[in-house]
Formats: sequence, C-alpha cells, structure tokens
Amino acid sequence: LRIGRANAYDAAVFARLVGVCAAELRRRASAPVIAGGALGFDEALAVAALEVRDAAGLALHLMLPFPSYDARWPEAARRRYAAIAARADVVTWVTPAEGLPHDPRTGARLALTTGQA
Repeated sequence: LRIGRANAYDAAVFARLVGVCAAELRRRASAPVIAGGALGFDEALAVAALEVRDAAGLALHLMLPFPSYDARWPEAARRRYAAIAARADVVTWVTPAEGLPHDPRTGARLALTTGQA
C-alpha cells in the first residue's frame, strides 16, 4: 500500500482498506473498536467502525494523542477527522495539556480507567 505526501492513502487504496477493516469488524461484532488519531490506517479503521457500528453492535472509541495534534494537517484532513470524532461514541485526549483526559467535543473531564468500557 502506498501512502501519499500527507500520510494518507490514495482514494482507491483507502476504500479497499476500509472494506477490509469493515469485514473484520463484522466478524468480531460487539467488540469495542479503539482507533488512534493518525491519518491512514487509524482513519480507515474509524470509518469502517462507523459504517458497521449499528449492524455489528460495536462502539468507536477514539484515543487522540494530545490537543491540536492535527494542527499541521491539511485542512481537508482536519475536517474529515473532526467529522469522525463527532460521530464517535467516546473521544479522549490521552495527554491533554491540563494533565487529565477529557472529551474534546465537550471539555468534560474523564476519569482514568482500566479494563473494559
């Protein structure tokens, strides 16, 4: 698979990758999906999870690295990932500037937890 200059797959490869991820997620129905905030595979996994979420009974958890991690991304990529984050079931910044993870959509502070959601 070839990654382009903006660390994103070209459209045809991205669509194939989403399809492969969606098929695997259907096979593993009901397990939560945890995706990071990177362009490329993380993005494809998140898109696939959103495509099959209701039918497969799974939840999408985005674990984003830190506030403004996407500041250097092209604007189109930032808009795509913002749209994904808006539809995710859980969004957490792993290392926010303030020290405690919180939901970037609402600003609500989240407790650090271990184990299953």
